[in-house]
Amino acid sequence: MATKVGAELSNERKGLSKKYIISAVEGSLQRLQTDYIDLYQSHYDDLDTPIEETLEAYQTLIAAGKVRVIGASNFTAERLLASMKVSEAANLPRYETFQPEYNLFDREDFENNIQTVTTECNPS
Repeated sequence: MATKVGAELSNERKGLSKKYIISAVEGSLQRLQTDYIDLYQSHYDDLDTPIEETLEAYQTLIAAGKVRVIGASNFTAERLLASMKVSEAANLPRYETFQPEYNLFDREDFENNIQTVTTECNPS
């Protein structure tokens, strides 16, 4: 099962702060009627929350068995790379999946920026 966190639902229910992620996962578990989430994704980047704080929240959820793997979507290439560097430097979970905006109409950002970063993050 997969779900996302971080989209603005209200002034109090948005972003990727540790406090919000920890509380949001409980609602997701109830709605999905499960004990754990296979893939929990950061839906949108949160420039107001330090990357380390977000990854620490995910570390807490993984350790508690509520989340198995984390992913990201809608991040810029720079922020995805920064997240990977913070993850490695602080020994925190890393984004294992990435869901970029990519379609026949809107593919320039992916092909010119994100594709290079995702290759750097996952060398063969």
